[in-house]
Amino acid sequence: MSQYENEREQLLDVFGEFLYVADVHTYELLYMNERGLNLLNLDPKNYKYKKCYEVIQGADSPCSFCTNKYLSYDHVYMWEYKNPYLGRHFSIHDKLIDWQGRKSRIELSFDITNFKHKVQTLENKIESIVESIPGGICQMADDGHLSILWHNDAFLKIIGYTQEQFKAELNGTAAYVLPEDMATLAEALEKTKRTRQTQLLEMRIRQRDGESRTLLTSVGYSHAAENASCPVYYNVLVDITEYKRLLERNERQVKDALLAKARAASESKSRFLSRMSHELRTPLNAVIGMNRLAINGRNDAKVLQNCHAKIEAAAQYLLSLINDVLDFSRIENGKLQLSIQPFSLPALLYDLYDLFANEAAQKSLIFSLYAEPFEEERFNGDVLHLKQICVNLLSNAFKFTGEHGHVSLTVRKLTARGRTNVLEFTVSDTGIGISPDGLTRIFNMFEQESSAVTHRYGGSGLGLSISKALAELMDGSITAKSRERQGSSFIVILPLETAPDQTTPDRTDVADLCSRVLVVDGRRDGGAASRILNAARIKAACAPDVSEAIRLLDASITEHAPFDAVLLAAALPDADRLREHLRERPELTDVRLALTGMQPPDPEMIEDNTTGFIRKPFFRSVLLDGLRELREGAPKAAPLEQPIDFTGKRLLLVEDNELNMEIAHELFKARGFSVELARNGKEAVELFAASGPRYFDAILMDVLMPVMDGLTATREIRRLQHDDAHTIPIIALSANAFEEDRQKSLNSGMNAHISKPLEIDALCELLQNCFNKRSATDV
Repeated sequence: MSQYENEREQLLDVFGEFLYVADVHTYELLYMNERGLNLLNLDPKNYKYKKCYEVIQGADSPCSFCTNKYLSYDHVYMWEYKNPYLGRHFSIHDKLIDWQGRKSRIELSFDITNFKHKVQTLENKIESIVESIPGGICQMADDGHLSILWHNDAFLKIIGYTQEQFKAELNGTAAYVLPEDMATLAEALEKTKRTRQTQLLEMRIRQRDGESRTLLTSVGYSHAAENASCPVYYNVLVDITEYKRLLERNERQVKDALLAKARAASESKSRFLSRMSHELRTPLNAVIGMNRLAINGRNDAKVLQNCHAKIEAAAQYLLSLINDVLDFSRIENGKLQLSIQPFSLPALLYDLYDLFANEAAQKSLIFSLYAEPFEEERFNGDVLHLKQICVNLLSNAFKFTGEHGHVSLTVRKLTARGRTNVLEFTVSDTGIGISPDGLTRIFNMFEQESSAVTHRYGGSGLGLSISKALAELMDGSITAKSRERQGSSFIVILPLETAPDQTTPDRTDVADLCSRVLVVDGRRDGGAASRILNAARIKAACAPDVSEAIRLLDASITEHAPFDAVLLAAALPDADRLREHLRERPELTDVRLALTGMQPPDPEMIEDNTTGFIRKPFFRSVLLDGLRELREGAPKAAPLEQPIDFTGKRLLLVEDNELNMEIAHELFKARGFSVELARNGKEAVELFAASGPRYFDAILMDVLMPVMDGLTATREIRRLQHDDAHTIPIIALSANAFEEDRQKSLNSGMNAHISKPLEIDALCELLQNCFNKRSATDV
């Protein structure tokens, strides 16, 4: 062997695929590389000159598929073959060469067994996917004849033809499509070809037996490829005939149900309007009737006082009905907006208790309020609408609970994640309860449990539906539980974000002033107070009654571990005995006493600086601030404030309604104001422009007026070259009470927006705040 031939064999040995050389005439093996020898397990010394078909195929004669007749010196002949002797699949490349002076075939075999397995697996998957598609699949030529090039078996089942019938009768084309739907199909084909986007369409076909079927068809387009003679469309066809029939039946049923629902809603609205007509006339009749009695009995002070009280009550009830209807209208039209602001939970609950305390006393009801102690007390939310929900629920509870019953409001925290807390507000009562059927309808618009409830208790029937809508608007929920003649519970769950704490950071730590506190109260309130105190590093002891409290106080003297303060529930029996004991024992003179309860006790019960008051339910800030004031000797509560005297203050009242103007004029005069009048915005602008500096202290501006409305007038005043144009308080007085109305007033340049009917005390307080701010900016 020459050096060249030796180097050639060494080079081929390095090649990583099966390679051999054989004489094309004798089939003798002239060379095999190491990869081939290893694959066939041959001895490198004695394989030469053996027949290639014997060694590689395990055959006795040349292979029937031998490729020698196809080979040349110029081109490589490529083919694939699965060798049963080796159990492997090869991609084979053959060519004629001269090898050691003999005409030979060099064969390079790439082992593609694994690749072929992957391809076969992929093909199986594709076949499974195709077979799983719920419908027929076909390939349609873009040849102008809609010729079907390929289809699956499901395609033939859908069009209702056998393979032979399809070819013989339809010439293998899409002639099964109804003529009236051919244009729709042609449009879809043209669009998918133009846009390259799959199109979806419905079309009807006629099966061989004459039955018409409706198909949902998707159409896609593919350009001509090397192995395709022309571009094609791919169609997937699903028979939706039965679905369409079912849909039509369901549509008829839905239309019938919607029609029945619309009729029921119309009837409900009719009943509602009829009921509202009665409900509105009832307080109006009272107002008109009491007014006539007042006129007839104007010389009798008792008659006048009785008439005025009943007129006030009827007017307030009438206002609540109107507010319900307006709220319902805003909710139904999707125009109700939330106003998210920081608010104090303790302040909200105390306001709710004060709002219903007198009614509870008048009806001899027990009204209890409880909040589980938790760190967060300020939240971001729409406190006005939250209060409206609670007022609606409490109003119903009081309305449907008889004398000596029990109404409660309980608040607890369910979960917390980050700054978001989920709070639960539960209003419970021991009233008449709600039937199981009534529970399914009580949150529906215009409905109450029954006509008997409506006739006996009145009301708009909108309160609960409004409350539900408000809760859902705040991403919360409201549910109800009830049993007839045993009472009801309404549960409101709301997510509220914690607002920043506004506690003053430099106040004295309560633990430095007060180390031991005796809590004399029931288990629930006493436990709540103890948890708060212990968390503040103040040792708390609890006594369920006065006798136990006296024992603990006396023991503290003996043990030289005196209490700094006593929290005494004012409602406990023998509370006076404990107060007397504190006064009589000289060793207890340094012990401060704080009465606790839902409402402040009578002033005579708080005799000196050693006695204070802390309000329930206990909140951390309220309890600790109360103790701090008690230990620091805070002054006694100031007497009730008298109405502010505004003598010397001048108002410009802008109002187009004569009666409203007269009422407002007299109310403000009674508070000491001097009042000048304008009947529209144009007059107001002219009067203000002609006035001197600080002539007017404030402007009360109606919003809807002829000639010039209040919003325009405000903008005109703010643009004037007048010393007070930018500083004078301008307050909107409007019957429009919604958030967007308030925002429009503020955007026009007004300082505040007050809804009619006017609450004179609140308006005067607002005016005083405006005057104070204006004075502060002058300093």
